[in-house]
Amino acid sequence: LCTLVRMRMGLPRGGFGSPRFHRRLLLLVAVFCAAAAVPLLRTCDRTSRKGESLREQAEGRVVERRWSGTSRGKILDRDGRVLAIDKPSFNLEVDYPLISGQWAFAQAVRAARRRTTEWTQLSTQEGLGPYQQRLAEAWAEVSRLTGVPPSEIEERRSEIVARVSAQALAVWESHRRASIESLSRGRELTEAQEPSTAESTLSLAEVARPIREQRTPHVLVRDLDEEMAFTFPNESELAGSPLLPGMKLVDATRREYPSEEIAVVLDLSNFPGPLRRQKTQEVTARGVATGIIGWMRGQLFKEDFARRPPRSIGDDGKPAIDLGAYRPGDSIGAAGLEWALEPELRGARGSVLERLDTGQSTRVERTPGKDVRLTLDSRLQARVQALMNPLTGLTVVQPWQNNKALDPGTPLNAAAVILDIDTGEILSMVSTPTFTRQQLRDDPASVLGEASGQPLLSRAMGRAYAPGSIVKPLMLAGGVAQGVWEAGRTIDCTGHFHPDRPDMLRCWIYKQNNTTHTAQFGHPLTADEAIMVSCNIYFFMLGQKLGPEGIEKLFASLGVGTDDGIKRPDLGVGYQFPGSVGRMSRRESPADESGEQRPRITAGDAILMGIGQGPIAWTPLQAADAYATLARGGIRLVPTIRTDVPSVRDDLGWDRGSVQMAMRGLQRAVSEERGSGHHITYTGTDGVQAKEPTFNIPGVSIWGK
Repeated sequence: LCTLVRMRMGLPRGGFGSPRFHRRLLLLVAVFCAAAAVPLLRTCDRTSRKGESLREQAEGRVVERRWSGTSRGKILDRDGRVLAIDKPSFNLEVDYPLISGQWAFAQAVRAARRRTTEWTQLSTQEGLGPYQQRLAEAWAEVSRLTGVPPSEIEERRSEIVARVSAQALAVWESHRRASIESLSRGRELTEAQEPSTAESTLSLAEVARPIREQRTPHVLVRDLDEEMAFTFPNESELAGSPLLPGMKLVDATRREYPSEEIAVVLDLSNFPGPLRRQKTQEVTARGVATGIIGWMRGQLFKEDFARRPPRSIGDDGKPAIDLGAYRPGDSIGAAGLEWALEPELRGARGSVLERLDTGQSTRVERTPGKDVRLTLDSRLQARVQALMNPLTGLTVVQPWQNNKALDPGTPLNAAAVILDIDTGEILSMVSTPTFTRQQLRDDPASVLGEASGQPLLSRAMGRAYAPGSIVKPLMLAGGVAQGVWEAGRTIDCTGHFHPDRPDMLRCWIYKQNNTTHTAQFGHPLTADEAIMVSCNIYFFMLGQKLGPEGIEKLFASLGVGTDDGIKRPDLGVGYQFPGSVGRMSRRESPADESGEQRPRITAGDAILMGIGQGPIAWTPLQAADAYATLARGGIRLVPTIRTDVPSVRDDLGWDRGSVQMAMRGLQRAVSEERGSGHHITYTGTDGVQAKEPTFNIPGVSIWGK
């Protein structure tokens, strides 16, 4: 062998000690190693980095997996009434080549191949017409069977094609760049050959391969009921139907909301005088708690797959399949609790794994999602919503109200929150105007348009309002707790706060009737009297004593403000306004001439905030929370909307005497003639001014402001 090598290399016969021979032998070995290095390195790379996926691909050829759908948990109200539930339905899935129209071209090419061996020379349009007509007839049949207009079928197809095409281009471009990078590593670029030249040598068409979305079916029509599904031909009947293979119904579920519309019967005999009738009125509350519960969407986005990837790392450190991961055709919570509780509500799909080589199969049963029970009373929610419907007249500007700002008949947006004082649970949280899911789907402009009244915004927790005089009892409790006020202190109502400025910081009674509460009572006002008649002077002074820091401390203890550490409910049902105390955050406060930042609240602000005006804003939910805290004697329970989430308890340390004084003032406000909430005054149809009690319910005690 050595002799042959020497002869092949042109060496003379003889010994092998020649240096020239050694050099040539080493050169030959080096060339061989260099040639073997590239495939060897690629083999190592694929084994170390891609070995697992390549092994799975190989196993995938002998393994068949069939999936079953997930089962989403129910949403229930506090009494177990169903607010959201999955019901069986059917989806129409269509193969992508049919959706994109590529099926017609493929059929035309196949027919041309059968007719002639020169099919590559045929025009791409030759023989295409009959198949395009066949496809058009199939779409017409889909429209007839599903009830979806042809124009909408076409629009849905276009949306799918546009989305898949964008995905394919992104994948192909990624593959093209990866291939260029690989080629660049395998060869040396000369100085004259720039990287951009290398890129131009590899076109997108050279790396284009059908992506998964181009090989799998897509849901074209969702939520078909059983009656409609029975009209679809099965696989054996397709030959006699305009439908094509690749158009099939698959089992699915649709989300139903049984309590979205509730008929409520209202007794009009307790309405205010001009609206009072000795009869009942039936009002249908539509969109009951829609903004709280939320809704589903059928389109999945990149963020959804990232939120729950199909594979994760198991407890053993190895990749594991997430049976709850999203797959094309799945639905996902889009808003409200459906979105916030998606991880709990979403179940895990079942699967059957069958090995084609051995016939063995492994079955995994699907796991239903968790049911969630809310603190809401759906019947109470519907009743409050019905009362606030403009049809009742309570939330519409009436001619007898003498409204100077709005014309009679103008609907008034409103909000109401009802809390259980003992538990902090939200029993009802209504915001008007409302909307239904069908309205959002079929007429989005009526929900999203400028003239819609912003029904998506929850005015109960997402819109800021100046509190006004309802903060007065809270100021009393906070002032006494902070040691700047005495519960038994009396104050003269002078009509205006500054002795020399009768034109500013006035009491409402002085502004309207040029008198004072002290003159009315004949003595200085106690705290409960000041609350009963809502005297501004008393609480201007209390706000002054509390000062900026005391005001901030009081509202922070009630969950109002933007500072970190404030305890407030996180209901997960949409945007919640945190409350605003002061003109701006300390970090953003402008510096004065000395270079020091001005405080958020000035001494003048604190005086005005004593009556709930100035730089202070909160929501109806925060107002209800504060009054429930007062009713508990200063024990705050952070409001909750789920029965399995306990309220966070916080003792604010309020003085018992001040709380009793505040509660007595609230009771007198609605039960005594002088109380600011005792009666309503209106002008009757005869032009005569009338007055009647606000509340007249035997056996029921009421505190109010």
